[in-house]
Amino acid sequence: MDAYGQDGDRRDTFSQSGYISAKFFVEALLELDASSIDRASVSAAIRGITNAEFDLLCAPYYVGDADRHMPNHAGRMVSYTGGAFEVVRDCYDIESSYLDPIRAQEAALGITQ
Repeated sequence: MDAYGQDGDRRDTFSQSGYISAKFFVEALLELDASSIDRASVSAAIRGITNAEFDLLCAPYYVGDADRHMPNHAGRMVSYTGGAFEVVRDCYDIESSYLDPIRAQEAALGITQ
């Protein structure tokens, strides 16, 4: 955000996730042959995003051909200490039975989180 945003842009998890998603999207599109970009090639490039890493993420990001997606189900807990964020709990997987079918699908696809 400091490098590409404006001074008045909010620095929050929403803007961070938007930046990260856009970064992965652009990187996938830059791999395409510019003379043959169409809806199908862009869709395939997005589905082809696997093992994308960024320092704010706790696990590699993926898209793939799954029925459902939730590639970012791990997080950090932080506390604002009057000028900086302090990590209270580093990378941990979210505990929820809602994620059971997603984890099963990831395991079947060989995706580890």
